[in-house]
Amino acid sequence: MKQVIQDYNMIFMSMVNKYDMKDSNIVRKVIHSYDVAKICYSIASNLNMNEEERNFCYLIGLFHDIGRFKQWTIYKTYNDKESADHGELSKDILNKQIKNSKL
Repeated sequence: MKQVIQDYNMIFMSMVNKYDMKDSNIVRKVIHSYDVAKICYSIASNLNMNEEERNFCYLIGLFHDIGRFKQWTIYKTYNDKESADHGELSKDILNKQIKNSKL
């Protein structure tokens, strides 16, 4: 696996490992995030995107639901209408991570 993808995976896992990895809903979201990342990379490859673009697509897929972990932990639901907008939670989490120079 390419180093940049390994780096993204390490950052992702460092972010989600703070959640209860014994919770099947958290584990399901981890698996989902990796699956989406791989699909995004595959689509980018099929579109003949260059390596940098394929890696960026992987990154987008991997982190697209990062707010779901916090949403589940706090509200015990993935329903945005019953809790908080997971897109906003994702944005806040990623902005904080960027400010801490981890992404």
